[in-house]
Amino acid sequence: MKGGVKEMNNDNLNLFLMHIRAKGSENTARDYEKNIKRFFSECKKAEKDVKYEDLLIYYNENLQHLKLNSKRAYMIAVISYFKFLYQQDKLEKDITKSFKMPQAELKDMEYLGTKEALMVSRACDYEVQNKLRKKAMFVMFVNAGMRASELANLELEDIKDEWIIIKKGKGRKFRTIPLHPSVKEAIDLYIKYERRSRSPYLFVNRYGNRLTNSIINRDLDRIVGSAHIDKNITAHRLRDSFATIQYINGADIKSIQETLGHTNIQMTLHYVQKADEKRRDQVVKAGVQF
Repeated sequence: MKGGVKEMNNDNLNLFLMHIRAKGSENTARDYEKNIKRFFSECKKAEKDVKYEDLLIYYNENLQHLKLNSKRAYMIAVISYFKFLYQQDKLEKDITKSFKMPQAELKDMEYLGTKEALMVSRACDYEVQNKLRKKAMFVMFVNAGMRASELANLELEDIKDEWIIIKKGKGRKFRTIPLHPSVKEAIDLYIKYERRSRSPYLFVNRYGNRLTNSIINRDLDRIVGSAHIDKNITAHRLRDSFATIQYINGADIKSIQETLGHTNIQMTLHYVQKADEKRRDQVVKAGVQF
């Protein structure tokens, strides 16, 4: 990476990353930095010398071994960077203007249906350690659609009356989530019989420290495996499960969008499109063949 990174203006990159972090997106800033540095390591040109053709070459040649959505992730970082430089008068031309980003590929998402969710919930009852914590987390993911980071940062005082308060969601956005009765019951049992800590955080380990995303996903992987469900289910896949179950059971798209914290309803529609496709296939297969 030596030659390419030397051509990059670190002051410009730092300014751009500050802009991204100001939106509350630390993880995005980290990914963007890595992807932008990769571009310059391949391109080996100074920012002012990069042309539209270089973007095409990078996309079509340097990233050709990647799947479509991975290619998009790399290019979104690069396009955003050069667009930012143009908007800040660091570049004379907007070289990104003609670049047409291909549409994201809809994945055949793995999610849990209602019966599978009940199987995992029952599997929690047979856990030797932290079974009430695991069950409360799982039920909260399925019936609240939270992100792992949001659950990890949830404090006791954030459970109020009939609402879950998300003080700092993605982009540091505040939102509220209806407190489902099953979530309240699971949390109450966890606090009463298992939780032993003065920590302000709701979900803690035996030392009273809040859980990390990796521990949360490790626990989810364990209980899903215990339920003998052969699916790669992470906290994020449970957001898919929440959206899909809600949609199938008649919830309107706007309510699902607000609960998930999506700024763009197209993101929510991405979740439910597979449910529509599955429903269509089932109707076609079950229909009378004349």
